[in-house]
Amino acid sequence: MARTAIIVQARAGATRLPNKMFLRLGDQTVLEFLLARLKGVDDIDDIIVATTELPADEAIADIAESMNLHVFRGDSADVLSRFQQAADIYESEIVVRICADNVFLQGSEIRRLVQEFRDAGGVLDYLANALPDGTPLIRTGTGLAVEVMSKQALERLKALPLSTFHCEHVTPFLYQNPDLFKLRFSVPPFEIPKDLRLTMDVSEDFDHISSIYRDVDPPYSIAEIVKYLEKHPHIIKAMAEINNRHRK
Repeated sequence: MARTAIIVQARAGATRLPNKMFLRLGDQTVLEFLLARLKGVDDIDDIIVATTELPADEAIADIAESMNLHVFRGDSADVLSRFQQAADIYESEIVVRICADNVFLQGSEIRRLVQEFRDAGGVLDYLANALPDGTPLIRTGTGLAVEVMSKQALERLKALPLSTFHCEHVTPFLYQNPDLFKLRFSVPPFEIPKDLRLTMDVSEDFDHISSIYRDVDPPYSIAEIVKYLEKHPHIIKAMAEINNRHRK
C-alpha cells in the first residue's frame, strides 16, 4: 500500500489571531487537541507537523515531538516547499494536507477521501472534499477541508514558476488547473449548513469553538455539532457575519 502521510501545517505567527495554536480547550492546547484527533485516524503511516524555522515555532515542534509525531521545519513563507520536503524526507507517496486551525476535522472524512484516492489506482493527482456546487471546502470557512494529493503532483509543482501566493497557499495551483492535473471533488456524506464556520481565524471563531468543545460530547461528530448549532441559532448567525467579513 502506498505510504500515506498526514502533513499538518501549523505556525504561531498568525496575523488575525496570534498564538492561536496555544489557546486552550480544556487541559490541552488547540494543537494538541487536533493532533490527538488525527492520531485516531486509521491506515495512516505518518503524521508530520510542518512548521517554520522561526524561534516562535519552537513550541509547535515541542508539542508534536511530545506526542511522538514527526516534525519538519522549513521556510516560513513558502509553505509548499515545506510539504514537498517533508514528503521527500518521510517517503510519503500520498499526502493529506491538513490546516491546524481546523480543530473539528472529521476522522471519518479523512479516511473516506484517502480510500477514494487509493481506489482510483494512481489515476488522480488531487482529491478534495467540496460543497454540492463544486466549491472545494478549502476555499470555505467550514473547517472541514481535507485535501489528498500524490507526491508526484507535489514534485511537478517544483518545476513550475509559481507565484508567492501559490507557494504560500500550497494547493490553489493544483485545483485551478484541471488541464494540467487529474482532479476530483467529492461531496461529504453529511450535511453542511450554509453558514457553518468551524475554522479558527479570529477571536470570535475561538469563542464558538470553545462553546462547542464545552457543550458537545466527544468525538464531536459533525452531526452532533450541527444539532447543537440548531439549538443555538445565535451562533450560526454570528458565524455568518464572520464569513461575510473574512472570506477564506
